[in-house]
This record gives sequence, C-alpha cells and structure tokens, in this order.
Amino acid sequence: MYLRYGRRKGRTALIIIVGITILTVYAIGYKSGASSLRRYDNESNESIDTMDIFVREEMVATVGVEACKPSPHNNGAAEFDMFNVYREQVAQQGAIPFKSDQSKRHPSVDKLKVFVLPFTHVDPGWLQTFDSYSKDTDATLDNMHNFMTSHPNMTFMWAELAFFERWWRKQSLEVRENVRRLVQSGRLEIASGSWVMTDEANVYYPITVDNIVEGHQFLKEELGGVTPSVVWSNDPFGYSNSIPYIFTQAGLKRAVINRIHHGIKRYLQSQRAIPFRWRQYFDMRGESDMLTHVLPYSHYDILNSCGPNPSICCEFDFKRLTHWSCPGPKPKAIDASNVAIQAQKLLSQLREMAQLYESNVLLMVHGDDFRYNMIQEWHQQHDNFLPLFEEINKGNIAEIRFGTFSDYFKELEKWYKENGKKPATLSGDFFPYKCALGDIWSGYFTTRPFVKRQERALHNVVRAADLITAQAWHRMDELSRTEVTSKLQAARRILSLLQHHDAITGTSRKHVMQDYSLLLHNATGLARSAFEVSSVVLSGGKVHTLEYSTSNSETESLEVLKVEELGRIVVNAYNSLPYDIEDVVSLRVDTANVAVSTDAGEVKAQIEPYIHQGAVSKDSFLLAFRCRFRALSTSSFILSKSDSPKLTNIASVLVHEDVKELLLFPSTFKPEPITSQDFFLENEELKTSHDNETGQLSHITTAAVGRTAVSTQFYKYENAFGGAYLMRVRDPPTPLASGSSSRFISKGPIQESAHLFFTSIYQRMIVKNVRGSLSKQVHFSLRVDITETKNTELLLRLETNLRGERFYTDSAGMQLLRRQRHEKLGDAANFYPMPSAAILECNLKRITVVSNLPHGVSPQPAIHGMDIVLDRMLNQDDGKGLGTGPDALPTDILPVEMRFSILMEGIIETATDVYNTYHTPAGHVAIQNVLYPPVLTTSSEKIVPLQAQAALPCNLQLLTNRVVLKGQLLLTVFNGGIICRTNTITTCSGQLRQGLTSYLHALGVVKVQETDLVGTPKTEEMLLKSYEPHIPPYKFLSLLLSFS
Repeated sequence: MYLRYGRRKGRTALIIIVGITILTVYAIGYKSGASSLRRYDNESNESIDTMDIFVREEMVATVGVEACKPSPHNNGAAEFDMFNVYREQVAQQGAIPFKSDQSKRHPSVDKLKVFVLPFTHVDPGWLQTFDSYSKDTDATLDNMHNFMTSHPNMTFMWAELAFFERWWRKQSLEVRENVRRLVQSGRLEIASGSWVMTDEANVYYPITVDNIVEGHQFLKEELGGVTPSVVWSNDPFGYSNSIPYIFTQAGLKRAVINRIHHGIKRYLQSQRAIPFRWRQYFDMRGESDMLTHVLPYSHYDILNSCGPNPSICCEFDFKRLTHWSCPGPKPKAIDASNVAIQAQKLLSQLREMAQLYESNVLLMVHGDDFRYNMIQEWHQQHDNFLPLFEEINKGNIAEIRFGTFSDYFKELEKWYKENGKKPATLSGDFFPYKCALGDIWSGYFTTRPFVKRQERALHNVVRAADLITAQAWHRMDELSRTEVTSKLQAARRILSLLQHHDAITGTSRKHVMQDYSLLLHNATGLARSAFEVSSVVLSGGKVHTLEYSTSNSETESLEVLKVEELGRIVVNAYNSLPYDIEDVVSLRVDTANVAVSTDAGEVKAQIEPYIHQGAVSKDSFLLAFRCRFRALSTSSFILSKSDSPKLTNIASVLVHEDVKELLLFPSTFKPEPITSQDFFLENEELKTSHDNETGQLSHITTAAVGRTAVSTQFYKYENAFGGAYLMRVRDPPTPLASGSSSRFISKGPIQESAHLFFTSIYQRMIVKNVRGSLSKQVHFSLRVDITETKNTELLLRLETNLRGERFYTDSAGMQLLRRQRHEKLGDAANFYPMPSAAILECNLKRITVVSNLPHGVSPQPAIHGMDIVLDRMLNQDDGKGLGTGPDALPTDILPVEMRFSILMEGIIETATDVYNTYHTPAGHVAIQNVLYPPVLTTSSEKIVPLQAQAALPCNLQLLTNRVVLKGQLLLTVFNGGIICRTNTITTCSGQLRQGLTSYLHALGVVKVQETDLVGTPKTEEMLLKSYEPHIPPYKFLSLLLSFS
C-alpha cells in the first residue's frame, strides 16, 4: 500500500512512526536473509512464499514519505486507448474496413471552411548533410521574405529552427525586422519552436526538453518573444504520447501529426475520431490534453492533401507546370477559361475529405520536401490559387483561403464551442508505425547503435557541464561566463540536432551519418572543455576530463592513466545526480602497483584484467574502488605508484576449464582453472548462476526474492531483408552460438565479474560490493561487432520463469507503457521502442532492464521474456528513400559498447488491467546510474572539493540547470511518479523543500520565479527564503534563478 502524506500533523507522525517500525523489522529480516543467500540458491522458485506473505502485509522503501503519494492510473478515461485499438482492431482484423456509418459522430452540413497552408519540410540531414541542405533552406527563407513582404494574401509555416537560425544570423537588421512583422501579423507561423522536429521513438525526454528550450529561447531573444502554439510533426515514424505532453508544459496545446499506423488511421477516421484530445494516463481531468489533428491520407505531400484522389490533387501542385509530372493530367495555369472547372474539381475532393470529420473545418497542407526554394514556385502557387479561391468563395459550399495552423485550430475550436461538442479523447502512443504500403517501421529503433550511443554519451557530459557551471556561476567573471556559455550552446545545439528524425534514428546516408558522428564527437570535446573551465572556477586547480571515447571510431576506449610514469595522479569524480549513491569507480592504469587514498588514508581497491576492444590488454589494468558519492558533489582520490600497496588487491582470475582459446594475461595475474559449478558471481545481496555450456546468466538469487530464472542468450535473425527503416524477417531467430570460445571470472573485494568471449561479442557481467540498490543489480557491458556479417539482426534474449507476466517499455524515458505480443502480425510488428528501459512484472516480482542507449524490444510471452535488438547489418535498401548506391545502404556500422543493468525486486501485488506503470525507486536510480555515470577528471594536485548538497527525493529527476537569457539560470526538475510497493531499499530519501532550497542557496541564488518549461514566467519573482516548492506527480518545476 502507499503511505499518503497528510497535512494533519497527527496523521503524518503516525505514518512516519509506522514506516520506521516496518523498515526496522524489514532491515533485520533482510540482513538475516542475506546471510542465508546460499540456502535460497538451492531452493525452487516456489519455495519463497514466506517472503511473498511478508511483502503482502507491508513493504516500504526508504524514499521518504513525501515521495510515496499514489501515482494515478487512468484506464478507460479516454474514448480510444491505443493498447485496446491495436489489440482489438489491428491484431484481430488486419486491414480495417472503412465504415463511416459505424461512428456516433456525423459530418457537419455547414459550409466548409478550408485553410490552405503552404509549407516546406526540411530535414537537417538525410540524403545530404545539414550544412549542404542549408543552401536550399537559405534560398527558401530568402524567397519567403521577398515574396511575403509584397504579397499580403500569402501565408507560410516554418518549423526547423536549426535552419532558421543559420539563415537569421546572416540577415540585415531590415530583413530581421520585416520577418518579425510577418510573424506578429500571423501570416508567417513558427510551429513547434523546437530546434529540430524530433524523432519520438529513440529520444530521452530530458534531451527533448533541451531541444524545445533551445528553440524557444532563440525565439524569445530574436523574434520579440513569439510563442508557438501548434506542434507540427509530420515526418517521424510513429509517435510517443510523452512528446506532446512535454510540449503542453511549454504552452502548446495543439498538434498536427501524420505517420500513425495506417490501419489505426482508417479506424479513427471511421469513427470520426480525428481530431482528438490526446490524453495522458496520469491526467484524470484532461488538463494536459493536446488537441491533435492527423493528416488524412498516406503522406504529407500535395498529392495527398486535398482529397482521396492523388491524381486530382496533383493538378493543384502548380510547381508541376514547369517541373515533374503527375499520375494523371498535369496542372493547368488557372485562367478565365478553366477556373470554374478546376474549382469544381478541387471542391469535389474537399467535400469527400470533409466526410472524414465531424466539423466543417478543413486543413489542406500544401507542400513537400524542400519546396519553395525557387521564387518561381511562390508565384506559381500563389497566383493560381487566388482565382480558385475567388471562384469557390462565390458559392455556398465552401469558404477557402491561405491560412496557418493557428487559423485552422481557432476556427475548429470555435465550431466545437458553438455546436456544444467536444473532440474524442485518445490515450496511448502510435508504435509501431505501419505505412499504407503495409511496411512495418520498427528497424530504426536499433539502426546504427554507434551513433545512438554517442548521442547519449554527449548528453551526459552536456548535462554535467550545465550543472557544474550552475554551481560555479556566481563565482565566474564575465570572460569565463562567455566562454562556457558559448561552448555549451554549441554542444547543446549539436545534441538537439541529433534528435532529428533521420539522425538518432540512423536513417540517413553514410556520409551524413559520418558527419553526425563527427559533430557528436567534437561537441563532446566542447562540453568537456566547458566542464573543465567551471571546475577550475570552483576548485582553483586545473583539471583534465578523462576521455571515454578517444577517437571517433570507438564509443568507449578508456584513457590510460600513467601512474607508473608520473608517480602520482589525482582523480576527481563529479556526481551529477541529486542523490547520494555508492558505486564503483573504474579506471584504466598502466601499472598494477598503485595505491588509492583520500584525506582519510588508503582505501580498498582491486586490480583486474582490462579488456580492450574485446581482448585482454597486455600493458594496462583495470583499477576499481568504491566511492560513496554525495549529491552534486566531487570526490577526490590520489593514485600513487606503490610497490606494496596495503589495500590494493590483485583480483583472482578464474578461467573456465573448457576454454576453446587460450587467454593470455599479464604476469600480475595467476589464473586458476574452475568448473561450471564454481562459475558464479556473488555479493551480500545476490548470487548468479550460469549456463554450463555458454557461461551466460541462468538464474538470479536474492535474499528478498529467492531464486528466479533469468537467463540471457544471444540470438540472430539470419537472411533479414529490411533496411535502415524497416525490419523484415522471414524465419524465427536462432541461437548465435553454442558456447563462448573462452570465459573467466575475476573476483575481489570491490566487485566480481564474468567475462565471456563470443564470435562478434564480448560480454562482461558485474556484481558490485557496494551499499544500496546498485548491489542488487547484475550489470552488463557488451562490445558488439557484427561488421563482418550480412543481413543479420543480433538479439539479446532474456528468458524468465515469471508467470502471468506483464510487459512494459518506456516512452521517451518519461513513462512506462504496457505492450503485448500479437502473433498474427509477425515479428516486425511486435517490436517497440526501448529508449531506456523494459519491465517484466508478475504479481509479486518485477524485473527491470535498463540500457544506456535505445533499442528495439519485443515481448516474448512463450518464454516469459523479451528480445532486445543489439545491432543490425542490412545489405539492401528498404525502399524508403535512401536509394541503392554504396552510400545509401546501412552497412557502415562500427563496433559499439553498450551497457545494461538487470534489477530483480519483490513487489506488492499490482493491478493487472492497467496500461501504464511507474518505476520503483531502485528502478529510477538504475536508469540514472547507467545514463549519468560520474564525470572523471584528473589533476596534478588535489583540488578543493565541491561540497555535497542535500539529496532530493527519489521520485524527482534533475533534468538540468542551464544558462538562458540575461545571464539567468533555468532549473528544471520532473516528478516522474514512483511505485513504493517494493523491497529494494534506496538512499535518496530527501525532502523536496530541504533538498531544493539548500541546493539553490549553495548556488548563491537570491530570487526565484516559476516558469513554464521554456522559461516563460508564471508567477512573480520572489526571495528564495520565502519560496515553498511543490511538484505534483508528472509535473515539471522550472525556475528562473537570479543572483541579485
């Protein structure tokens, strides 16, 4: 059950006393259970009912009473739930017949009101690089300015601010002022306001927030504070329900989307349920509903704009007067001789399109990829539509003109109000996407994981640099502020650029992907440099950030610390999390003769073999030691060369007796043979068991949960015939190999790890000897190299013995959605995005899998598990636009390192009929830990440590604290909601007011002002000492921070 935080003092005190009593009893039992871990290991899964009974009676995690308010579930609140629609319509019927008479909504008989919206869709990288495409977009924006300042009836829409900013910086003051007037008049509409039109499958929501904030801050500074009101998202390949919610928190309440499953689009149209109010599961009252229009047909181009007949619509693409052809008759220049006939043609299509909707208000988007880059087209479209408008407007059937999204939605909302009606409500997301041709777009969830990993790594460094800069801000001089702000802005804009729906997706041509990769690598250098500048301001000593990627062809290649050569190195670890956490610091050193110490003296450490590019390193070692990280602080350690360090242990290296390849270790290690029975990992909290043949994980045993089958194995789809976008497979996946070529275990007082070497894969499993929830996880590191394969999709299969399990994946990392396998649809249609996490849950157990990069994942109920796609090599085009040349095929993959953690928990029995859930405190911390590892720096001398801050509650996520306009900082925190029905104790038990105000006070903040997500004020500025923070579940808190 939940502990509810009451306002009455007596009730609060009682709850706290009861909670402390339960925790005390639980801690005693837990300690006793840990000591008898080996006993549990020999028992069956059915022998742990005593734990389950105890769990049912009462279970609380130490996350603070404040964090344990119930997180709402909202099944049934929406008229259409996509989980049900997919299960009951798509999976059962296949192609859904279009039967509009099934709808309880009927089309309006009122005069049509039609808005024709000229637009261009511009990809910041796809067939060409971002830089190359800028030439086209510059021409389009030049034309926009020149044409619209002299043609008052013309309207236009622009969305991609990455291109707009490039053009803007080159314009004169006169041009800028003219454009501001166009925006203020409403004729030029800036849609979305984000830096790029984001992908919605692979993104992680704090980066999405930065993408939106970056664009809106630019608009505030350059366009007189214009605030976009409509989200335009025509090209992503499926849609998350988290992204529209984030936009609503930035003030946008209307959206236009396109690429939803074609069958679902047809079904919603048959119910006249478009447009709909997109509702969140956690929003009972619909306060964050997004009024959403879906383009009516298969594409966003002109052929699919005016009605159901592409041949007729093509006649109204007047650029085709001089360019290209049509599937039917070519367009004709409109004159007195044909205007009546052509007007009737257009009107007939509009009337047919109107049958799809309940209202009489129609949106006809009029554009395509990289259109209006020739001034001729502006004249062609404008000059030929005006006489058509005039002709149609003479009659009583329709009123038509050029317009914007805002014009359309204002008229639509007016119609609903005047007619006493409301649009349908809809909840859930739109994955996977199936286009009108029947293709399933689920391959891009995994395509080119190298770049996906680079993107997440850059995010970690940018976020850490933002946070440490905030801590140094009030001490910085103007020169340092300018330098840091410039570097972070450049790095953040590259990170935002990679959110583009052909960037993080891995769906651009090779030379474009290589350009993205180089941009990410260089941006990481900028962010590291900014981190160093801020560190110097705080510590007074020069520092150097350790590189985790020393080249643009490696995602993880630790820099070697030359302790042997230098004799002494100071290592500083910055914890960017707002929680206290104990973890293991791992460093690559050039000698095993090293001692680790702090001001309190030498600390325990261990030396292990270092694995470099899938092989045992001959001249470097892994140094591991524990660190108790305090919230938002630095910890410093001194590495000293020592021939006889007292507390540095050489790990035991135990090599399996059946190795097929000889492993050569440095002479420091004395390998010993072991049998399969001794091949396991263990700490005080858990023990692993492994498959005798492969060495892979087979069971996890914990004192709290008992022994549970959790096995891993690599599988592959052979003879796959998809491409960058599509997954296409004929046969079920098969096991990759019968066993590892070699395997060994290293054991020491800090951690134990199992190393497995397969063809194409190196795998390391780690169990850490630390306090807290990280000790209750099995941590995986994989190096995947399938560069020599052909038409292969590589999977990590997780199989369990959970019965009646429910399966969830995260939506942009912000919420967890229920998923289900539908055998009739085939494998490709059963893969879903996994940006950061997937969960298997039965009534009393939960297995959480978290990763440091996005993947595609599929539920596998037959084995009570899941398949996670690790990498893909596809040797043909899938027909979605990249082409068939050498530069087009996604065969340029590189070896990539990736990390997972598996968390096993006992939970109180949960509802089985809900379509969303929440992380446990330990699950939330697991994601933070894998995505935001400490940033490590070195220095020649010990620096002044950055003092610890009071911890925040576990349900809160500190997104960022970044510089915005006027030298202010914008702090963003999110209350993600958590499930407290768990037996995993975590240590982030802080209180919101104490944690937040002490943090702000340490920054030197004097005044705060609550804002929306993009920094637009919602309250008056107030003194920090008078501020009482409050963050309801699933709400953001954004604060502008002032220092005077």
